[in-house]
Amino acid sequence: MNSRLGFSTAAALAIVAAGGASAHVATISGGYDLDSYDTAELIFNNSTGYDFTGAQMVLTPYQPGTDDYNTPAQTVALGTMSAGVNTNVIWGNAGPFFSNDFDDQWGNNLAGNPACVQPYPFCTLVGNFKVTFTALWANPAYNGGAGVEISSVFSPTTNATGGFVGWEGLDPSGLAETVYDAHNGSITGTLAYIDVGPPNNGVPEPTGWALMLLGLGGVGYAARHKSRTAAATA
Repeated sequence: MNSRLGFSTAAALAIVAAGGASAHVATISGGYDLDSYDTAELIFNNSTGYDFTGAQMVLTPYQPGTDDYNTPAQTVALGTMSAGVNTNVIWGNAGPFFSNDFDDQWGNNLAGNPACVQPYPFCTLVGNFKVTFTALWANPAYNGGAGVEISSVFSPTTNATGGFVGWEGLDPSGLAETVYDAHNGSITGTLAYIDVGPPNNGVPEPTGWALMLLGLGGVGYAARHKSRTAAATA
């Protein structure tokens, strides 16, 4: 009985920690060359009946390129995203990570980067970045009508697709103007979910979850072994 209870508790804790208890409020999709040439774009799909207010997005480099080693995270205010509306956030030259054409803004890196060769002679090394989105969901069912914080954290390498997605025109090594600068205007599908609660920047990778579950199993085994030893001694 106790061993079963211990396993169930551990499993429940793992599910809650993994975000299993969170509520998906909306989705984020994106693409490259959707509405503007050589430009990254994210689409916030607010299919709920309530606005997202005070929305903002923070871009944080996790794979710095030769030009952005000293570039801090960049925050951009997105304002209100109306209920039942898809809000398209189109990149512009509002900062290093919001360039509408990385090689034009950062400069041709052909001479200094051996990866910038034919058929990509104009590429530049920018480095990939993660996205942290936050807003207040004006749902009166929360906090006495005041609404509730919602958020999403994802990157080209960690997202809802389960693989790398070059929606911002950069390839896995952080080079712009290469294979993901295809000008095909395709949408990625769901990149991330917007959930109730603050940003979770410390979600372990799948291998981390496996190790944690093994650890929980080890703790359960140790507890059962101790219990049996105590009973035998008695």
